[in-house]
This record gives sequence, C-alpha cells and structure tokens, in this order.
Amino acid sequence: MSACGNPGIISRSLPLPGKDSGAIEFVPIPEGTFWMGSRGGEAFHNEQPMHRVVITRPFWLAVYPVTQRQFEAWTGTSDYERWLEAAIQRGEVENRHANHFSGRPDHPAECVTWWEAAGYCDWLNQWVGGWLAEEGWVATLPTEAQWEYAARAGTRWDYATGDGEGALNAAGWWRDNSRGQTHAVGKKRANPWGLHDLNGNVWEWVADVWSEANYRKRSSIENPTVGEEEGDDVAEEQRFQDYRAYLNGIERLRDRAIQDPNQDV
Repeated sequence: MSACGNPGIISRSLPLPGKDSGAIEFVPIPEGTFWMGSRGGEAFHNEQPMHRVVITRPFWLAVYPVTQRQFEAWTGTSDYERWLEAAIQRGEVENRHANHFSGRPDHPAECVTWWEAAGYCDWLNQWVGGWLAEEGWVATLPTEAQWEYAARAGTRWDYATGDGEGALNAAGWWRDNSRGQTHAVGKKRANPWGLHDLNGNVWEWVADVWSEANYRKRSSIENPTVGEEEGDDVAEEQRFQDYRAYLNGIERLRDRAIQDPNQDV
C-alpha cells in the first residue's frame, strides 16, 4: 500500500472508533543522522548552533496533522469527559476543547493544549489499540529531535520541498497564501518521506520542553530530549501558523509518533 502517491513509502492506517471518525495514517521513519538547527538567514537565534544528532531507533509518524474529525473521535466520548474532569482538577486545562475554525472535519485540530495532545495519545493506547497494541507500539508525542529529523527527511532544505518561497508555497499554508485560516490537510506537497503539512497550517506539540541553554550546549548527541527540570517552558502552543520566518524545517512541531516501548525514548 503506497502513501501520499509515493510507491516507495509503505503506510499503515489505524482505524478510529466511531462511524465517521476515519483512520490515522502512519509512515515509518528510519534511524539515521542529521544536522539539527538552522543554517541562518531568517532563523531565530535559539535555532543555533546546528549540531549533529543521531536517531538510533526507527519510529512511525502520522502522515498528516490530527484532523478535527480524528480528534473528535476522542472528545466526543465519555472517556474524554472523564479525562477532562480530572485534568481540570489537576489545573492542566480550564475548559473542554474547542476549535477556533470549527466545523471543518478535514482541517487540523487546533487550540489544543499539550495536555490534550498527550491525553489523546494515551486514549489511542488504552482504547484504540489495533496493531499498536498487537505489535507492542506506544502512541506518544514525538521529541523535538524526532520531529525535525522527520521534517528534514534526509535533506538540508529550508522547507519540506526545497529552498525559497516557491518551495514554501508548494509545501504549506502560510501568511501569504492561507487567507488567514487553516486548510484541509494533505493539499500541499509531501516531503521525501511522505509527510504532509510540516510547514504552516498549524503548529504542533512535541513531547519535550524547551531549553535554550541546553540547546546551545549541544555538539553531537543521540536521541536528545529535554525533561521538565531542564526546560524553560513547554513547547510552543499549537496555533494557526502565520509568519514565514517560523516556517522552516526546524519548527518544534508535529502531533504524534509511535514508539517501540522496548526501547528508551
């Protein structure tokens, strides 16, 4: 079965409960080495220095950002209501989730807190199962390094499809082509590993927190992750993407990966 029209990429679908919930499509991401960070230009200072990172274990990553339809497969259940009540008591969220651009099932879910994104992954593990459970995989948010590695897909381009504004327009929705709104997933060109919407449309969460000091100390590292005790703050809030400067391949984004629980994250 091919993914995103690329016969060299084999995808797998995880059906979601509910008549109209659809399925989440994943592609495999191989282990490998890449240069993490920005080359300069429009980059922010906290995206430097570039440093060598080794991803020692393969994982799967969703082909598209989680859509409103897919997210509502959870938020429309009693499982979510129980999670929400507990999350409010813990002070993690204040209200139930609501999309700003609501009623667009094939658009990405947005206005999602980190806790909701993590809760969605837990729900997939506990109640959806499927081949995840059968083969011992665990749904999680990807680390920042995993996300950037998958976004670059073996390249050193600025964007998922190349360098320059033409490549950005081909890869994603941003200030100059979005008309100030989100768009249905998968309408822009995929990167070489078959992943869509890596640049623009919405921001997405990663598992680890952000520490500029930790980032700047790196030279060469395997499977980096930053724990809460080391970080300055959690990853950027998921929101509608706007400025082109934020749209290169080092955005700390994507919504969910699946990991082999027999390996350390």
